[in-house]
Amino acid sequence: MTNHSTASACTRWARARRLRLALLTAVGAALLAPSLVSASTMREPVSGEQFEMVRTEGGTRYRCIGVGAHKLFTFKVYAVAYYVDEQQAGESLGQYARTRFPDKRGRSLVAALQDDPGFFEMLASLPGEKMMVVRFLRDIPGDRLAGSFRESLKKLVPGGDAERVAQAIGARSVAEGETALLYSQGADLVMQVGSTQRVLRGVPLVTERLWRVWLGKGTPTPNLKRSLATEAARQR
Repeated sequence: MTNHSTASACTRWARARRLRLALLTAVGAALLAPSLVSASTMREPVSGEQFEMVRTEGGTRYRCIGVGAHKLFTFKVYAVAYYVDEQQAGESLGQYARTRFPDKRGRSLVAALQDDPGFFEMLASLPGEKMMVVRFLRDIPGDRLAGSFRESLKKLVPGGDAERVAQAIGARSVAEGETALLYSQGADLVMQVGSTQRVLRGVPLVTERLWRVWLGKGTPTPNLKRSLATEAARQR
């Protein structure tokens, strides 16, 4: 083989290698990108529900940092979006990922964050207000909804506080397609379904620990944890 032929072969090999690397990089970026339908919404993949990236409630501007869904066997029960004070949303996730796992990138970083209870504890206890948006994917009787919250919260707060939340939810049933908001205002918890809003005042342990229902061990929305880990890896 002549020197010219050898050089041409090397050039073709180098070009092909660059194309392969570019393709792998693009695939990796796609895997880590949040499920964004547009710059203004985040899509929950199990239900297909879309949640606003930024919304203002009770005077606080929130940013969505993760989405998930609760399934009971094959039935989709509800989709959720976790929001935190916008001032905390940007740097907190990426900074934690960089500090906790400085040598990890991409899917290995997502996996490491998913298995790290400290990551979700950090997200549940960020300074500022927090909000969970719940979109119901089927009709749920009010007594069943209140009972579910009561049982979940009893593991996190005193029984009296859990009962206060259940009583505030009341017996109102929710219909498929309805959206509920739960957000903190200092030591007060605001609960809103449609145009009906109730404020539970003076429950600091509830507003501090409520978020662990979805971010803690035994979460009913495990893919929310993956969504949060993916967003943190993207911001790293």
